[in-house]
Amino acid sequence: MFFFNYTESAKPYYLLYQDLTLIKYLKKFKHYHVTAFSCRGLIHQTRTLLNMNRWWAYVIMCYHKKPFQSELNSWLIEKNLKENSWLITSKISRGLIPKILLPIHKEGKCLAGDNLMTIREKLEEIEKETLSPKACLSSQTKGRERSVTLHPLRTEFQRDRDRIIHSKSFRRLKHKTQVFLAPFGDHYRTRLTHTLEVSQIARTITKALRLNEDLTEAISLGHDLGHTPFGHAGEETLAKLLPDGFSHYKQSLRVVEKIEWEGKGLNLTYEVRDGIFKHSKGRGEILDDEKQNMPLTLEGQVVRVSDIIAYVNHDIDDAVRAEVIKEKDIPSHLIQILGEWHASRIDRMVEDVVDASLKASLEKIAMSEKIEKAITDLRDFLYEKVYFNPQARPEIEKAEKIITDLYEYVLKNPEDYIKPYPQDDSLEKRAGDFIAGMSDRYALGLYEKLFFPRSWPAF
Repeated sequence: MFFFNYTESAKPYYLLYQDLTLIKYLKKFKHYHVTAFSCRGLIHQTRTLLNMNRWWAYVIMCYHKKPFQSELNSWLIEKNLKENSWLITSKISRGLIPKILLPIHKEGKCLAGDNLMTIREKLEEIEKETLSPKACLSSQTKGRERSVTLHPLRTEFQRDRDRIIHSKSFRRLKHKTQVFLAPFGDHYRTRLTHTLEVSQIARTITKALRLNEDLTEAISLGHDLGHTPFGHAGEETLAKLLPDGFSHYKQSLRVVEKIEWEGKGLNLTYEVRDGIFKHSKGRGEILDDEKQNMPLTLEGQVVRVSDIIAYVNHDIDDAVRAEVIKEKDIPSHLIQILGEWHASRIDRMVEDVVDASLKASLEKIAMSEKIEKAITDLRDFLYEKVYFNPQARPEIEKAEKIITDLYEYVLKNPEDYIKPYPQDDSLEKRAGDFIAGMSDRYALGLYEKLFFPRSWPAF
């Protein structure tokens, strides 16, 4: 059964149908964005009118750049359907569409009541009405590698956020090191708490700029999924071991595209994958002048900035707690510019990003030269005094040995540890996936199991 709208407005066309004939036909045309979802409620309301025995159908939604009428007429002719005003009776064989009746929309209004618009569509309308013209709208995503049915409740970016949260890689972040290797203490940051702090900062900036919070949140939650155990030490060790090297941001993208869901990947939208891949700066420019190095969306750029705002502040907090440095060690000129306390420094940086970005008319996410320079200097201070602190070197060497020994062992015994996917990748690459996916706790436990002598029971 079909309902269709003949109006030539910019609104989407909705068609109610019972098989996939029309949707397969329309997908031949690249200027259509076609999707379908279950619509039991609508059938229940109109069952008497339709004289239907089936209690379910689908609704197809078509966004188009060219007139819809010509494609529909071509399809009707191809299937030998005869049009008669609003009523169209099919002459096709049994098993296809028996009848096509009244339009769901007439002059842009819903004949079956406002409830026909799904919650997702209402959310998309709210985005259009409230967000900045520079925001990335959920309804305008570039899509996924594998097409999916649109959800009646959640926007596409909300679905990406949920897919990441429910992934195994996300759960493992709770036992992955941020800075200190397998720290003994309840208050040190892990990759998971870092991710949550990035998300909070990014959402604050995004809301202030009227950008898309759902997109920002999805990128934030997924940006560090590819991090190794033992923090930077683990990443540097894998980079030496693997023939093609290793970078956590590339691995994060690999996780969501090729590893999660038993090798199928999470099938995230293009915008989220782009933001994950381009979030990392290393010791490079926070806001790179080279456009190809920056995320495509403003929301992705917000996450890139929020990442460094989060870690330069909480890594200082953890370093002071671990007595690696003292508050008085922080250069005085940076305290004068950014603030004396953890909260005040974050607030100063966030406000600067918002102000500078608005002054740039949201052509890009920006920072004032003064604050950007201060953040860069604070990062350099951390690399010198915390990340490469001579006191931590013995522990870093232990972490390097653990990862090296585990990597060499699983290469020799792949059947017990290495997944058969991605199928086209080398054994070394997949061994790297296994090592990178470990939490600190799992790596230590496996190392003990494989290399520590066990007590021999004697009776």
